[in-house]
Amino acid sequence: MVALAMSLFFDGTFRFRATGRIFSILAATFLRCPGPCYTTVRLWTHRIGLHRLQTAEVGARWAMICDHTAPFGGHKLLVICGVDLEMLENRLQAKTGDFNLSHQDVRPLALVPMKNSSGEMLLEHYHECIRKHGNPEDMITDGGSDIMKSARLLAEYQQDRGQQPTRHIYDLSHRIARIIQAELEPSEGWQKLEGFITGARHYCKYKAKELSPPSLRHGPDRWMNLGGILKWYGKMVGKLESEAETAKRPRFGLTQRICEAGRATYRKCGRLFKKLHKLCGKEHESEKAYEDALAEHCPNMPEGMKGYLKERTDLNATYLKEIMEGWEEHRETHQEITKLTAFTNTIQKHLKKEGLSKETVLDCKKIYEGASLSGFGEEAAKKVMETIKGMAKDLPEGKRVLATSDVVESLNGKWKTLIEGSRTPALGSNALLMAALMGGDRADEIKLALETVKVRDVETWTRNTIGITFHKEKSAKPNPGLPENPQELTPAF
Repeated sequence: MVALAMSLFFDGTFRFRATGRIFSILAATFLRCPGPCYTTVRLWTHRIGLHRLQTAEVGARWAMICDHTAPFGGHKLLVICGVDLEMLENRLQAKTGDFNLSHQDVRPLALVPMKNSSGEMLLEHYHECIRKHGNPEDMITDGGSDIMKSARLLAEYQQDRGQQPTRHIYDLSHRIARIIQAELEPSEGWQKLEGFITGARHYCKYKAKELSPPSLRHGPDRWMNLGGILKWYGKMVGKLESEAETAKRPRFGLTQRICEAGRATYRKCGRLFKKLHKLCGKEHESEKAYEDALAEHCPNMPEGMKGYLKERTDLNATYLKEIMEGWEEHRETHQEITKLTAFTNTIQKHLKKEGLSKETVLDCKKIYEGASLSGFGEEAAKKVMETIKGMAKDLPEGKRVLATSDVVESLNGKWKTLIEGSRTPALGSNALLMAALMGGDRADEIKLALETVKVRDVETWTRNTIGITFHKEKSAKPNPGLPENPQELTPAF
């Protein structure tokens, strides 16, 4: 039952209350005992997370990955993970896996809430991890200014004591994103393409939501997620080109623009448009199929509204042309950047799988030679290759190192999805969910965690580590409209 609850919460990303409701349904039909409520599921996850945080172990040769999470309630969480390098190399030699990290391969070494971050503050937490687990061989970060300073201070500290300094590795994904940014930002072709895509996305966001994916509506970091924007542009162009080939085939449907125009005309039919909204963007092979869909969703539609929609049933190419007007002049720029991103994605996948070494650099060179790049895409690719060669320059023969910290980015995204369902998400005992996400889901480990870690241990850790949480601090504030002494209240009669 506990393993099922963990699977529903972590893998299915159901909220605590949703998991409790699922168990209440299962208890009434399949289970022979009452299922846990949402509070029990929440405490299970916290106890498992605290157990993994307190019992985390790495081998004699290990690498450290650290990053900050998004801020919640004025605090952000410093996450320090450990990776057993010998385990990765043995897995690669035995051909049972590769260097690509998953959530099960990392161990939580520290979870530290921070309002402000500096190199000196981070160095103190590194020392605590080193006292427990020894000096790490490598340190992989995203290149933040405070983390870069802390890595330099750590290396200086180790050199002063005659220790082997920890090798700092700037995450390859972030380095490639910065190279692309430096190459594209001054380019006039990219500036025109960016302005065009921004205008088209803005149009779709407010007038054609069916053509605007949620990932584009929220405005992702374009340098780390450039491929998503380019893919959307290519998909829209593909629609236009297919329109030209199938212009003779009639298509019937309802567009977002027509629906909004009808709402402004028939204001009294508010509920009707909520149902019509589900049909927006869906194509029908014949006019009869379209009318059947309208009758199914809106059986009691007014006659005036029926006539209005009958005059506007064609999902035609003019709608797309209005969004993508002038797309032809950006085709060449789009192709150059698309080839560049395809090349960088192939490089990153290979280095994640095989690790960074002098041998894998030669493989990357072969990928570069077969990429057939052109324009500023070729210039950016050259700089990417120079960067990879520089990262592997000082490595001895046969030595492999981790080149990316993407696993922490993935953990941060998963953790953020789990806790931001609250109305006022803030750091508290839910910080332990980050530790619970790391490691496997073995039944024996879960059983040991629930046997050894109690609820009061979670409360003690939260009080000592987090302090007064955001919610407790908010509820503890006195009401300025009431006196502190209740005896000072005067009766109303």
